[in-house]
Amino acid sequence: SLSHPNTIQIYDYGHTADGIFYYAMELLHGLTLQELVERHGPQPEERVVHLLVQVCGSLAEAHAAGLIHRDIKPGN
Repeated sequence: SLSHPNTIQIYDYGHTADGIFYYAMELLHGLTLQELVERHGPQPEERVVHLLVQVCGSLAEAHAAGLIHRDIKPGN
């Protein structure tokens, strides 16, 4: 039910027959933030702020819905 433009879609989730949790989500092509910095070095402040505004907007919507992203890192 999340609708922020910077939030990926979850298509399905559940548990396998042996109890392992899974989810199927939208695939986005491109670089992670970690790859961006590894390939192109530190980014200008303006670009970092632009990216963080998008990330924080998406997380704020999730938090307002009672959801918590437990693995926030540049590689994700």
